[in-house]
Amino acid sequence: MWDHELGRYDDGAGILTTAGHLLFTADTSGNLLALDPATGKTLWHINVGAGVENSPMTYRLDGRQYLVVAAADRLMAFTLPKNVIQSSR
Repeated sequence: MWDHELGRYDDGAGILTTAGHLLFTADTSGNLLALDPATGKTLWHINVGAGVENSPMTYRLDGRQYLVVAAADRLMAFTLPKNVIQSSR
């Protein structure tokens, strides 16, 4: 088991885990995070300028995996590297 500090408030975003062994969430400082679900280690982060107001969601289009979050009055989409996607075959 592990803990990852997300801030002092109790209104953080939800959690999304992927078949590619990533866990996405956000902290209360407006940082979108990609964590290793086995260790809790931060693999990537970006400050989106406001609190993330939803659980991150993902979709696949034309062979690319996208991650979408809402922060303030914006929707932001990020693409994942192609080597993160696991084949569904």
